[in-house]
Amino acid sequence: MREEVMSTNDKINYYVARSLSGKVTHLVRMIQTETTLNAEYFREGVWHEDSSAFTIADDGSFSKQISEAEATGIIDEEMNMHLKQDPESAIRTGFSAYFLGKAPMLPNPIPIKGSVSGGGWNVSFVLHSDPLALEFLAERSMQNPVHGRIHSDSTAVTLESFVDTFYIDQSIGETEEDGQRRMHEHNDRVAAELRAVGLL
Repeated sequence: MREEVMSTNDKINYYVARSLSGKVTHLVRMIQTETTLNAEYFREGVWHEDSSAFTIADDGSFSKQISEAEATGIIDEEMNMHLKQDPESAIRTGFSAYFLGKAPMLPNPIPIKGSVSGGGWNVSFVLHSDPLALEFLAERSMQNPVHGRIHSDSTAVTLESFVDTFYIDQSIGETEEDGQRRMHEHNDRVAAELRAVGLL
């Protein structure tokens, strides 16, 4: 979590991503200082530093840049909605918005652990209690699994998942075996994290 200490020289850009219905799925800001570039998600009333937010800001087909005033308006609206909506309803709303309304419906009430299928997706999930959040692993044909978390204010975070490709840094003399080893190490780490929360 980033403390609100800004320099007058910091450059801040805001980005928003919405579902087809217009629901805000991600609110991101990029903070450029003289020496660093940070990306943050807004979640549960606080900005949280998260490198995966770079993906949202960089994908012009998925998000658009907005003004600080527009971002402030979105924050106010989301906070007001959160106050009026019970946490599990917010999680279901965020889950649907994450998949652009094409994912299966979550049951009501949401069980501690379960799975749902629909729209080409097979989704396993666990409901964390402290803080309340839904963590899921979604799979469908011809696509790497999607690992994410929906928070009780309906905001979503994409987490590390399995990959089936690797890169080779030839500038330092890496070989294909080095790339494969790094990919396998990544997938082994992801598998251990998923097993730890009950998703594998």
